[in-house]
Amino acid sequence: MQNLLPAVFVAWLLILAVWTLCFFVMMQALNHDTFTIFNVTILFAAPLLLLAWGALRIVFGARRRTATLVVLGAAAVAVGWVVAQPVLLPVAARLNFLRQKPAYEAVVAEFKAGRFGQARSGKSHGLVWARLDSMNAIDFQWSREPPTLFPTYFGLVYDEENCPERPAPPPTPVPPYDPDGADPPTFKHAGLLGERFHLQGHYCLMFFQS
Repeated sequence: MQNLLPAVFVAWLLILAVWTLCFFVMMQALNHDTFTIFNVTILFAAPLLLLAWGALRIVFGARRRTATLVVLGAAAVAVGWVVAQPVLLPVAARLNFLRQKPAYEAVVAEFKAGRFGQARSGKSHGLVWARLDSMNAIDFQWSREPPTLFPTYFGLVYDEENCPERPAPPPTPVPPYDPDGADPPTFKHAGLLGERFHLQGHYCLMFFQS
């Protein structure tokens, strides 16, 4: 029992690493409620439980040094996971994209051959669910409804016009707003926290705010 706390900590680290890399795979494969339960358990409940368990061991239990290391480690991993999202999420997105790339290519070929139709309601190709975004773009949604704790739709868009073969250059600075001049400027952020993140070719990772 003395070694149970560090063992649980190591197990959580392994599960967290696998879950992070398979984040979009799980989002696409699991239903709404199941995905939410796993998210809450792995990303929130588990580290809080480890912190509480370690704190009790520090105050009341033996091997206080081990418990202190687990508490510090759990806190560091949780903070590091949040900070590393701009790196981790694109990796997870690319893994899920490459896993089903032939299905995406088949949908694009069907669209270019004029067999996709003009309906915007969407159609399913296995786990690949696609709909027309415009006459020149196709959305591949990885979640048809957003999880409760993450009110965002994730997916891909195939867009030959607005998703370049290479990442777009940084946006040019916008001049200060002149209240006596034209309409207020609009800002379109690029990158992971913006509207699109370039993956490969004409495919971009999309974030749809609900």
